[in-house]
Amino acid sequence: MAYAFRSSTFSLFGLRLMRAQYAAHRMVREVRRFLPRESAPAALPLASRQPLVAELPKRGGPRLSRANMITWLSSLSAMLSAGVPLYRAMDHVANNAETPAAAEMSLDMLQHLHDGQPLSAGAARHPRCFAAMQVGLLKVGEATGRLDFVLKRLADHEERAQSLTRRVRSALTYPLLVFCLCLLGLTLVPPFLLEPHFQLIRDLGVDPPLITKALMAFSHFMLTPWPYLGFAAAALSVWYGVLPALARPATQIAWTRRVLKIPKLGPFVRGLFCARFARSLSLQLEAGVPILDALFSAGRGSGLPYLAQQGEEVCRAMLRGFTLSKALAKSDLFSPMFLSVVRSGEETGELSKLLTWLADLEETQLEGQLDALVAMLEPLVMASVGLLVGGMVVATMLPLSKAMEAL
Repeated sequence: MAYAFRSSTFSLFGLRLMRAQYAAHRMVREVRRFLPRESAPAALPLASRQPLVAELPKRGGPRLSRANMITWLSSLSAMLSAGVPLYRAMDHVANNAETPAAAEMSLDMLQHLHDGQPLSAGAARHPRCFAAMQVGLLKVGEATGRLDFVLKRLADHEERAQSLTRRVRSALTYPLLVFCLCLLGLTLVPPFLLEPHFQLIRDLGVDPPLITKALMAFSHFMLTPWPYLGFAAAALSVWYGVLPALARPATQIAWTRRVLKIPKLGPFVRGLFCARFARSLSLQLEAGVPILDALFSAGRGSGLPYLAQQGEEVCRAMLRGFTLSKALAKSDLFSPMFLSVVRSGEETGELSKLLTWLADLEETQLEGQLDALVAMLEPLVMASVGLLVGGMVVATMLPLSKAMEAL
């Protein structure tokens, strides 16, 4: 009996040991799957050097605008929700596409569906239309049988992003357009419209005031080829030197850090980043994506190198055992209120809902800041235009009034 008790004890101990080994093996596999490339040797010697999320293939193909992408996602989601099979829904979307690019993409994905491949595999062949986050969500929707829900959430996500982008562009378009027109007028009006007046002032022999001398000198300089050669050289240097340098991720990250420190502009950019990050993360968590995949995709899917770097740092902190709120606290991007709401979501298990509320709150605050910015820029723009036109009129009429007084 003692032998039977001892053997049963050893069997139970061996079973527990096997379970522990299996759990440790699964944990190592998860860490290998999520660990970033650059930190693999230092954090875990056995981990592979694979990135957190597989990169999409660098291929060409059609490019869809955000508006066309919203229409495509909404149409496919509506047909799947109505019970239409995926193949027939894709055939309908392909035959009723608004643009040739959308038709080409839909027909290619339909062909891959006919060959037995899933929708996510066809989407992965079009990296110019689908981001890595979107492909990952399509895979989750296929695995869980909620593809219609995932497509609808993706359409809502793109629509909100388009609305926020339009608000920012509409707020900045008017002052930028007026500034460009003022610069063009300052460049072309004195040499081509006011030069006869300047020649009349020279013929009258009147000693013009300082503002008129400066404008006459500028007009004479603009009649020479040197400023236009300078503009051409500056344009070429910007096109071939500055823009490629700004396209590098390291340069964009460095400039983003500088912008975040600017008193008025920094909080606006910070709110924009937080809203985009929270919206993307809540969308993926609601669809059932694991937290590490969701964090990495929320950074990479934004298209902003700074957010991608922040997402990777948060993933590394969570792999070291930190909770999400503590991992986010290590970044200088998120506000204390943002961290407090995330901590509450972790405690209540409603993280995706609270992240959606945070994204709505940040977007509402951004809209208020944009309205205040527009209200402040409009009088400044009008005052600048008035000063420019008034300065030219005064510089032109003062010498003529002196000449009339001398007569």
